[in-house]
Amino acid sequence: IARIISRGGDAYDILSVSPEDTAAVIKKKYWKLSLMVHPDKCSHVDARDAFDAIKKAHSALADEIQRKAINAKRNEANEREEFE
Repeated sequence: IARIISRGGDAYDILSVSPEDTAAVIKKKYWKLSLMVHPDKCSHVDARDAFDAIKKAHSALADEIQRKAINAKRNEANEREEFE
């Protein structure tokens, strides 16, 4: 749970998936993570925060417009790193 919260980054980082992964792969990863950290099943203090982060990440990647925006941000960051 602490790892999920401390990951920061974008939706791909939170769910530990890559931009090349299909919607089905992302959904499966979301499902597994959400079951592990669901506040009703996990007694960890930060379970609710981790669950909310996972839920937001999945909804961002499920929305095609938001996913394109995230991909554009990632590409821009990668290009900036290559330039430096």
